Amino acid sequence: MDLSIISLLFLVACIAIGFLLKRNIGLIAIAMALILGRLGGIADSDIISGFNSNLFMVLLGVSYLFAIARSNGTLEAVARKTIALAGKHINLIPVIMVVAGALLSMAGPGTIPVLALMVMLSTALAKELGIDPLSFTVCCFMGAAGGGMSPIAPTGIVALELAAEEGYTGISIPYMFTVLLAFLLFAIIYYFATGLFKAKAQTVPLAMKEVPPLTRQQWITIGGIVVMILLVLFLGINVGLASFLIAAILNLMGMCEERQILKEINWGTLIMICGTGVLMNVIIQLGGIDKLSAALASIMSPYSAPSLMALSSGTMGFFASTSGVVIPTLVPTVPGIIETLGGGVTPLSLISALSIGSQIAGISPASTGGALALAAFVTMYNPNAEEKNRYFLRLFITAIIGVLFMSALGLTGFYSLLQ
Repeated sequence: MDLSIISLLFLVACIAIGFLLKRNIGLIAIAMALILGRLGGIADSDIISGFNSNLFMVLLGVSYLFAIARSNGTLEAVARKTIALAGKHINLIPVIMVVAGALLSMAGPGTIPVLALMVMLSTALAKELGIDPLSFTVCCFMGAAGGGMSPIAPTGIVALELAAEEGYTGISIPYMFTVLLAFLLFAIIYYFATGLFKAKAQTVPLAMKEVPPLTRQQWITIGGIVVMILLVLFLGINVGLASFLIAAILNLMGMCEERQILKEINWGTLIMICGTGVLMNVIIQLGGIDKLSAALASIMSPYSAPSLMALSSGTMGFFASTSGVVIPTLVPTVPGIIETLGGGVTPLSLISALSIGSQIAGISPASTGGALALAAFVTMYNPNAEEKNRYFLRLFITAIIGVLFMSALGLTGFYSLLQ
């Protein structure tokens, strides 16, 4: 059998084993990279070169800084104060959740940390107000996912680094806003379609009346994050290095407990992202990505390519990590698809489409975002088995609707608007 096809089978097996056995895909990927490399006659040094140390440093720096913000309560305090702005206007809470989720996510933490913070808060608030918790969860998710492709957020960093490796640079701002606008559009439609714009309450909920003021530690942490953003935007400093600098200063100032911070950094995610990169490097060398690109291009036209890319990535995203699996797998296929189609479709539209499809599929309970939402529901409502299964199904249906919507949006030329 052709080694290019075998390499793709290794990738499928890696994802399946990780999902079914609940193991870290990155660790499995490194092991499989060695086996596949031996089959293909690839030297160990070439296999190891697939570990993207630059990406690892960037992700670690950002994770370090926002682990501090999470541990001293800064992120939670900002989220609570933001939601408190709604007062008695309960119909504004979903709007504030979307905006706050997007802004927090864009500032650096990324989708999952912000979602982990806000989904528990929103579920508790929904229970207090007697509102369907799924509606608030969807709003939190759309905001956090929409802002998650910022050039200083982990998933955005992964996508843009991989795009740069394929020769696509200077797309960070249009890419970020294309993703953000797609999620805002879905959120707006959801807001009116589900009747959230009519939500009312007679009294101000206790959780919104009694929001404590920000502490000295939290103000200093917010200031540090602002400085980090300024260093990146105006001095062109690498976001990972800037994050390390600010985090080190905050650490030395006593804004956190270092041992606790090291525990809060999601090492598993870092290993999953960079470990998958090792396997993908071997697959690329064996021609697997060229084969996958040709297969995808064979069913695409310049008109349908963004739509089918969103659908493909969304199907993968139901079960696999956007930053760890889907983006590293599909971004390298973009040059081959464009070449096969003879132009007529832009790199921005394809990279945006695959990112958006995978991101919105993340509300599936089989993915991290949906799993967080399900956990929050179980924690706050203590449901029986039937209620838990029903909520699981509703999350999955929401993910399917989202992927279909984003796929249909690809047919309108939306993903090329900011080119």
